[in-house]
Amino acid sequence: MDEGDAEAIVLNLIVHGGDAKSFAIEAIEAARRGEFDHADALMKQSNDALNEAHEFQTKQIRKEVTGDVHEPMTMLMGDLLHLE
Repeated sequence: MDEGDAEAIVLNLIVHGGDAKSFAIEAIEAARRGEFDHADALMKQSNDALNEAHEFQTKQIRKEVTGDVHEPMTMLMGDLLHLE
């Protein structure tokens, strides 16, 4: 895995994690305005983005565990915190 691949992996996780957080914040704001249907839709989008990030992350970890990737992705540790 070259540096470009590693950066793409990290960016993918950051983007999906950031999307999940943004949708959740928007959902809270919509709920405060009493727009509960809109808030529910935003929370679904948040959950979908978070699930995408977790699925991608799980695939990468599985590749490391099975030896398909020769260099561990220690940069993923920071991404784990971003998803929290």
